[in-house]
Amino acid sequence: MLTSPKPGQLIALLLSALLALTHSWSAAATERPSGFPPNWLSWSPPPECPTQEYIENRIVEWLGGELPASAQLEVSARLSWVDSGRWDVHVSARLNGREGLRHITVERCSDAADFVALAVVLAVNPDFTPAEGIDAAAPVDAQAMSPLPPSEADEPDRTPKAAVKREKTPLYLAFGARGELDLGTFPSPRGGMALDGAVSWPHWFLAVSGALYPEVQESLAGASGPIAFSLLAARARGCYLFGGPRVRLGPCISAELGTIQAGQTSGHVDPPSATELWAAVSAGLEAQLAILPWLSPFATLDMAFPLTRPRFLLDDGTLVHQPSVVALVGGLGIRLFLRVR
Repeated sequence: MLTSPKPGQLIALLLSALLALTHSWSAAATERPSGFPPNWLSWSPPPECPTQEYIENRIVEWLGGELPASAQLEVSARLSWVDSGRWDVHVSARLNGREGLRHITVERCSDAADFVALAVVLAVNPDFTPAEGIDAAAPVDAQAMSPLPPSEADEPDRTPKAAVKREKTPLYLAFGARGELDLGTFPSPRGGMALDGAVSWPHWFLAVSGALYPEVQESLAGASGPIAFSLLAARARGCYLFGGPRVRLGPCISAELGTIQAGQTSGHVDPPSATELWAAVSAGLEAQLAILPWLSPFATLDMAFPLTRPRFLLDDGTLVHQPSVVALVGGLGIRLFLRVR
């Protein structure tokens, strides 16, 4: 016979799980090398890329030990993906007054992290041979990994330093169209359409759109003839998308404002109709799949929460329809992307 666990047993299980998590976090924290200056690295990669701890461990592995205690190290690494599905890496390194800028294009995010570690190793040890620590499968640019210039201890360099040019974050304009299915706003499931324009950069996706659910006649109880409902609305939508250049998925929030209309389409010389204010907010998910650098099918699934729920009544006061408290809206469409920088 199946029995439910007692409250004491549940609490003991939860405490055990919490202790296990705490132990794993403390164990992970001890793996990080301690010989690096505070905030020495500016590195903000996507979630699927290696972390700063990975880079520090690589540096210690290739150097055969910790950084020298006198090392004054500052490194800024910028990572961006390009249309070809590869990663562009720009590394600006400063060690004890010497500066250098390195650049490479790689296929994997782990290679980008290795390249950042390699730039630091070459700054500390210019005689380091990349073949000793870099996987042969990783593309290597010899010019990009030239060591930092030797420091002039006897005579300081008084020539003005050229400003380091940072690569601009890729910015795209997008134009899309999609079909939608709404469950809850109308008396029965209803199809609609939407057109949007958007701005996209690495993870953020901001769009404005217009949606139309055209009139469809429905026979409702108590009405002397068919009643047609329609909706016209403007929307603003924001998403934060995780993933790489081909597949992206993430949460979204949106707001819409427009009008919802109902009217009898027959049985009267002057058919009665009513138009009401429509406002709603929604939260959901969006998924994008880039089949070409400039073409991406996408799908959306949202839960909409109406801020206005107009009541449509007949002349005798009979309630014909009122939108649901929560509506489910799904969409499927395609977008064109145009890189502007």
